[in-house]
Amino acid sequence: MRRIKEKTTLWHHAVLLLVVAFPSSGSLAAPPKQGFMIGEWTGAPCRMIFDQDDSRNVSSDCSAPDGVHYFFRGAYSTSDTIVGTFTRVHPAGCRMSVAGSFHIDGPDAADYSLAPWFGCGFNGVGATSRRPLQRVAANLNQSTASSPDAKYPTNATIMTGEWMGAPCKFVFESDDGKNVKADCFTPAGLHHVFSGTYTARDQIDGTFTRIDPAGCRITVIGQIHITNENSADYSLPAWTGCGLQGVGAASHVPITRAQIAGTASASSNPPQSATASPPSVAVTATPDEPVTIDLNGTWEVRIVGADPNAPPLIRGLLLQLGPIVQGIRLDITPSIGNFESFLSADIRSNAQFRGDLLLKNAQGIYQSTPTLIRVANPDELRLGESFTAVRVRKSAFRDEPCNGASSKDISSAEALGRSFIYIRQQKPDVSACWALAAANLGSFQAREAYAYALMHGNGIPRNQEQGIFWLQTLAMEGSWAAAVQLADLFERGDGLPASMQRAKFWRARAAYLNPGVPHDTSNPRPSWATQTSPPCDPSNPSHVNGGVAMVHGRIAYQARAMTRAACWFQISADAGDPRGTVYLGLLYAFGWGVKPNPEKAIGLMQTASRAGDLFGKMYGSNFARYGIGIKPDPDLAAALMQEVARSKDGLAVVSQVQGWGATDNEVVGAVVGLFQAPGNCAPPRDYPGQRDIEEYHACEAQHKDAESQLYANVFHRPHFTIEHPEEIFPEFIPW
Repeated sequence: MRRIKEKTTLWHHAVLLLVVAFPSSGSLAAPPKQGFMIGEWTGAPCRMIFDQDDSRNVSSDCSAPDGVHYFFRGAYSTSDTIVGTFTRVHPAGCRMSVAGSFHIDGPDAADYSLAPWFGCGFNGVGATSRRPLQRVAANLNQSTASSPDAKYPTNATIMTGEWMGAPCKFVFESDDGKNVKADCFTPAGLHHVFSGTYTARDQIDGTFTRIDPAGCRITVIGQIHITNENSADYSLPAWTGCGLQGVGAASHVPITRAQIAGTASASSNPPQSATASPPSVAVTATPDEPVTIDLNGTWEVRIVGADPNAPPLIRGLLLQLGPIVQGIRLDITPSIGNFESFLSADIRSNAQFRGDLLLKNAQGIYQSTPTLIRVANPDELRLGESFTAVRVRKSAFRDEPCNGASSKDISSAEALGRSFIYIRQQKPDVSACWALAAANLGSFQAREAYAYALMHGNGIPRNQEQGIFWLQTLAMEGSWAAAVQLADLFERGDGLPASMQRAKFWRARAAYLNPGVPHDTSNPRPSWATQTSPPCDPSNPSHVNGGVAMVHGRIAYQARAMTRAACWFQISADAGDPRGTVYLGLLYAFGWGVKPNPEKAIGLMQTASRAGDLFGKMYGSNFARYGIGIKPDPDLAAALMQEVARSKDGLAVVSQVQGWGATDNEVVGAVVGLFQAPGNCAPPRDYPGQRDIEEYHACEAQHKDAESQLYANVFHRPHFTIEHPEEIFPEFIPW
């Protein structure tokens, strides 16, 4: 009952919040002029961009510097109040929604309020009351609607072509005067995509998306500002997620159009012809300085001034092919939480060039930092101001063919480095081949990259079935990137049966495994977020006990790797673990990872029930109701359910198994009815009188009437998880 009281209290708070957020307004005055809120507003943790206000419905988006995305959807309730919901989306995909409102205080002033956040690692934080906002600039739809140039440039192809100045070459493939799209591949093998829309003659607002070789992606809001037809600049907030923690923010970074072969130098004046056609000649980048240095070999990285006899900070392999440099660590065991790559660079000058250095910060979080690399001599590099690298062994980059199997004299680190180099050369087929070779040699990062290639057909034929197998295996071992992708697949029902409970599990797990988020005593990782499921041998040579085997099976069950799950649950059940027995019964009931055997399923539920497992008894009730392994028996089903409901924590078990769609107040009301029902009517005495018999029958009738009302009000709603097997989870959900 303690659980129900806590849940009821939460619902009381929710009702109070709704009353505050949605006040009664009587007859509504006319809302302000259409488009009033459209534009950018500051004062929140991030800049709010309102893209809809039709005097009825309003929507806005906001990307914070920590990579969290917020959006608001609401409607006018009075002339100066907008009520709706705020949704917070974590970089790992975990999302929450709360009630909130905006209040308009003046032509360029407003404030907002929202309820506290619960979930995704938060417990009642972030409540805001009347926080002020200020309009950034005049509403484009109101103040400049009469000027076509305010929305679109005069030249609909001004951005088309290649632009230099960013960490990679921006290739703008489309610019129709309204919408713009560009791609960019960095030296680190990252893929950046910009997609935006002109909001003024010289400004494009949109989103930058960063996709790493493992398929992990982050999206932030950004802008491009056009100076003239050959120069522009871009701005974006910091990246957070996918191993990054608040890095990469850019403010008005200049970019210039690449040299156009066969054309005269371009005019510095803005284009004036709205009908001008795009260049008809090939667009090529300015040639780089010929590369004469060779950095191939084993290097040791130390902090400047550190004892040269002390162990290095990093011992790694540098691979160089032409101007492309990739560093892979040799001093760590490829595993969860250990990034094998540590440096990527593109040599533009033999004296100094820029790269990305990946190290753990003071909080133990991996952080990628743009770094100026200076060549002190052929065997010594200066990495920024803090680190120095010394070559301890030279080697050569050999032109080895790749056939998918690892060569005997090529290490896992070298194969992984080759994979990164060839993806940066835009040779995804060769990259995927070397990723597979590195994966076969034990590289965890290569396994993630190859899974991505399989799922998306990146360099190899798309094979979703094999890609899902790789993702399941990686997720069961603790991969954050795989957990994110698995959550998306379960949510969409793409290649796997749709399952919202599994999608929520993997999304919540990914939020805790995110290497870009610190997890100390103030934000610890729960045990369920770090549990794994290794391959299973039915003979159990490692003598895993029943409880541990159940945990291994549970992770496989959530990944829907049912053959592995069945193996672990069988070991658990054989060891006498009741919950493992319940899981195994479900597998036999639905034929997951084993041949369907309803009779064995009901027997396993009975075994678990006798051992005191309320979930086993509750599923036994459902099996009796639906005739799974037993003839349909409504009376037995009702009796078992009552036994569970009267037990400690039994109501929570009933609610979990039934998957009720009722509110908590309805559940509490139903439970009150259940407890008020006599339940155990005293049988007539050995020599009963007529009155004794009548009282007994009246008691039984009252009991059946209470029970029928209970079923009619709650239990008969079409939310039984037994009818939606993919949503079954026979434990209390902790996420």
